[in-house]
Amino acid sequence: MTRSLPRRTVAALLVLVTAVLALAGLAAPVSAAPSPVGTAALKDLGACLAETQRADVLLLVDESGSLGRTDPEDTRVAAAQLLLARLADTAARSGATVDLAISGFSAGVRGALDWAPLTEGSLPAASDAVADFAGRDGGFETDYWTALTTARQQLVDHRAAGETRPCQALVLFTDGQYELSARDTDAERQQYGETLPIPGAETVPITSDDAAAQVAEAGRADLCRPGGVADQLRSDRILLIALGLTGDGVDLGLLGSIAESAPAPCGEAAPYGLFLAADDVEDLVLAFDAVGDPANPPQPVDEKGVCVGAACPQQAHTFTLDASITSIHLVGTSDAAGIDVYVQPPGVQPPVVLSYDAASPSRVVAAGAVPLDYTWYADGAFAVDATIPAGGANWSGTWQVIFVDPTGQNPDAVTRTQLTIQADLAAVVAPGATVEWRVGEELGTVPFSLVRADGTPATLGDPAPTLALDVVLRAADGTEALLGTGVPGAQLGAVPLEPIPDSFAPGPAELVTLLAVTTVSGQVLQPQVRTQQVDVLPPLGFPTVTADPVDFGRLEGLEPSEAVTVQVTGPGCVWVESAGLDVRPPGVDEVTATSPHDSAATCLEVADGETGELTVQLASPVVDAGDLQGDLAVQAAPEGASEDAGLAGRAVPVAVPYVAELVRPADTGVLIGVFLAALLIGIGLPVLVFLLGRRIAAKLPDKPLQSTVFDVRVGPGGLSGASLDRAWDPVPPPGGGRRRAVLSGIPVRARAGVKLTEAGFAEVEDPARVGVSGAPGGRAPKTLAARLPLALAGSWTLLLDRVTAASDAADVPARLLLVVDAVATDEQRQALLARARAEGGGAVDSLRTVARQSADTPAGSPPPPDPFGGPGGDPPGGGGPAPDPFGGPPPVWPGGSSSRPPAATPTVPTPAPARDPFAGGGSPWPSSPTDPSRR
Repeated sequence: MTRSLPRRTVAALLVLVTAVLALAGLAAPVSAAPSPVGTAALKDLGACLAETQRADVLLLVDESGSLGRTDPEDTRVAAAQLLLARLADTAARSGATVDLAISGFSAGVRGALDWAPLTEGSLPAASDAVADFAGRDGGFETDYWTALTTARQQLVDHRAAGETRPCQALVLFTDGQYELSARDTDAERQQYGETLPIPGAETVPITSDDAAAQVAEAGRADLCRPGGVADQLRSDRILLIALGLTGDGVDLGLLGSIAESAPAPCGEAAPYGLFLAADDVEDLVLAFDAVGDPANPPQPVDEKGVCVGAACPQQAHTFTLDASITSIHLVGTSDAAGIDVYVQPPGVQPPVVLSYDAASPSRVVAAGAVPLDYTWYADGAFAVDATIPAGGANWSGTWQVIFVDPTGQNPDAVTRTQLTIQADLAAVVAPGATVEWRVGEELGTVPFSLVRADGTPATLGDPAPTLALDVVLRAADGTEALLGTGVPGAQLGAVPLEPIPDSFAPGPAELVTLLAVTTVSGQVLQPQVRTQQVDVLPPLGFPTVTADPVDFGRLEGLEPSEAVTVQVTGPGCVWVESAGLDVRPPGVDEVTATSPHDSAATCLEVADGETGELTVQLASPVVDAGDLQGDLAVQAAPEGASEDAGLAGRAVPVAVPYVAELVRPADTGVLIGVFLAALLIGIGLPVLVFLLGRRIAAKLPDKPLQSTVFDVRVGPGGLSGASLDRAWDPVPPPGGGRRRAVLSGIPVRARAGVKLTEAGFAEVEDPARVGVSGAPGGRAPKTLAARLPLALAGSWTLLLDRVTAASDAADVPARLLLVVDAVATDEQRQALLARARAEGGGAVDSLRTVARQSADTPAGSPPPPDPFGGPGGDPPGGGGPAPDPFGGPPPVWPGGSSSRPPAATPTVPTPAPARDPFAGGGSPWPSSPTDPSRR
């Protein structure tokens, strides 16, 4: 049953629904509509969807404790489900694919739904994932930094390989400002971690209010510094749609700045986002419906009063349609509840009455020959959609929409309507047309075609609307050149275009078409926008530089990168001028690009028709760690520029995008000094230094992880009771110098192995329990504590009560702990559970055997053999390793023995187990070079 929603919350969440639905375009804003910055960003994303026919939308929902106060009825859930339904409808109508993922955030990020196409078939599962948010309003804090860095990485990782035009949106819903809370109890420190990997504050324990304020300030700085989180989102062309539920004195200025660089500047790159603050249902439903229909802006708002008892002409909202208009969308509001809406198309008597019904908010009714598809969002906010019927009856002429107060209790109520006329027309370069986009050359006439929203050809009806086409060419740096303006519809088959200006930079560019439509009845609609990716060639006689992105790989400290090459096709000469920075660590203000060809005098000369390679290296003048992104500034000039200053002066700039990863080098001087000192002191010191280094290196990962734990039983039939029908907990960042972490309430500590050849591990710190983890983990040979691999991700662990493990019971209870990367897919999680089921039974059997023997062994006796290879596992005189239940068969020694070598045979190390896809360094969840947690 649908309940009446609080107005303030309905407003906020209708904003969420309508904002995202601008994926296919937007026109000029109406009053109280999005800012020009937000409008331009939505137009870009809408054109992108129309061009590529696919988009990725990540819905990120606040789970902080304040929601229990600001949204006590969990109406964000109903509105988010409405958003999903509208997105599914948008995808179906346009023929596009919209991939959806859902996450929640507070002190960390929790995955709620993995990436999947949003369709009518997948909609129920997505709606169920959103329904789970109803009980998630107890989060610890509102951490924008962790939310945005994690979400950015999730979107980047989801891009298809080689995708050059990604259409991606991050929809963030919150009711709170960015704030961190002090971890002033042991439980909070274990659950949320003591530190966050924010540059400049990585080692600050958040154990007091002052420390929390210090770290939050560092987070704000990193969000908005040049090359910081906001710039990273913009550089990756991820549209941030930030929705803030205002009230309670909440300051959402930082969120607005991240999205739009307003009210305060944030980052250096041009803003690429939209910020919407919601507080009042009547105005906001209308304002944000302006961005709710792909590529079709609304008409101005019409405001009237109400009629009391019966319809009256003086309060009628009217508009005129004609046969050139194929469909409409109308949204209406009233500032009073219990108001009926009378809809009257031309020639229909009596009018159709739409009344709010919480039990059945959506219906389709007939108004003469016209079907009206309407939905009530709340008592006082509705939308109606209508399409011209086959015969055109009851369509052309004047329509009336009248609000009636049947009780007479609200005679002064104010009503508003906003009409969207869906032209469903756009212009693109005709398929099959060959156009050479070259700087300075005549383009002649170019054929254009009319298309519908789904890309199919459009045929104008009779009577036909009046059309006017503008054509704009946009360079990678945002520079625009107007090639044609006001071209009438009759000339679309051969549009005369102006030459591309000499100042326009060659390389990848975007052709933008804006088609203005005027209906037969004289209504002027906003331009319908489409884009097309083109390559702009340099002037004749100039070389062509391939502008594909180059990857410099890793830069260690001050050392330059490995040399990379940029392909050049002659004739002409090219040289590297400099390197710009869009994304960078906080300590890096510039980078240096070096090349044998760094001036006109030393340029790379390439003959006509020949190809050459422009060699370049990248270096940082300071030591830091983080991602680098920017453009190489390459100059391209005619052949002979190395000897003719006049020709060199005609050089045109070409931007070549690049990426790199800056890492801190090991301090070689210190290492050599320590090593030489160790040699002088004695042979024992190098070993000590080695062991100390191993201990220092034994640290837990700082990338986002998730874990879950549940009760199972282990017996002769293996492991039972394990399923993934539960939520995954975000793993707080490790504390104590990345040596301690809490995995779903289970504390672990990083330790170095005792043996020189033994890898480090994360040991469970619970003396009441014994346990075992899947390879390459295991358990402690004496204490029988479970040992997870240091990587943590991709590990399973079974924990048993110590007394229960040593009992003779055939079937015993246990707890199964699973740990994965935060961006792990459902398939990867299921694969980990399947591995635990397959290996867990045998591992627990071995554990219980040793536990029983340990319980029966008198004090001072040697420990029993350890099937996991710990010390003390061999009987006196033995030299062979104990069998590994997770490895292959034991080695066969000369003489036929398969358990241990003959006495005279030197001990041979046990063969290494097969590579484990869940071990550290081999996780099936890829670690991207742009991982925001690796600094």
